[in-house]
Amino acid sequence: MTNEALLQELQLFIGNAFKQFFQLTDERFQSIDKRFQSIDERFQSIDERFQSIDERFQSIDEHLQVVDEHLQVVDEHLQSIDEHFQVVDEHLQSIDEHFQVVDEHLQSIDNRLDDLYTRFRQLENNVDKLTKTVNQHTHKIDHEILPLLNEISSCYLSTYQRYQTRTDQIDQIQNDVDALKTVVTEHSKKLAL
Repeated sequence: MTNEALLQELQLFIGNAFKQFFQLTDERFQSIDKRFQSIDERFQSIDERFQSIDERFQSIDEHLQVVDEHLQVVDEHLQSIDEHFQVVDEHLQSIDEHFQVVDEHLQSIDNRLDDLYTRFRQLENNVDKLTKTVNQHTHKIDHEILPLLNEISSCYLSTYQRYQTRTDQIDQIQNDVDALKTVVTEHSKKLAL
């Protein structure tokens, strides 16, 4: 693989990683937007309640002289509403904190996924290299070493068969030489006398 091809593959990989990152980010922001819309709807409901309370106050102001005792009850209700708002504010603050924790966890998961993806790509590259090497060695064994071994084996086999045949002939020649020695020795003794 050339440097240019490797660079193009790396650029494609990085581009895809950024696309995935931005898609995940968009999905998270959409989820957060939905949650904020829900909160906005709650605030609208609360605003509508406030409008209703304002209308009641106007009505109370009109009847203030007659119903002073009811004003005290309304004040108590307002105080209760304020307490509820404080509770709502505390809950919203708690929700925001939870969102922050969730975002941190999601970021951690993204980082882990990026690490896993990088490791996976490295493993794929290693497997590809190993596969190439194994294929090269297999090709060399099949096309170079095995034919040489077959040729060497056939040469040794034919040589072995020739030696096997010649061994019997050599044994016969040795017997003949020994017989000739005996005859020559006997003739030499007879001639020497």
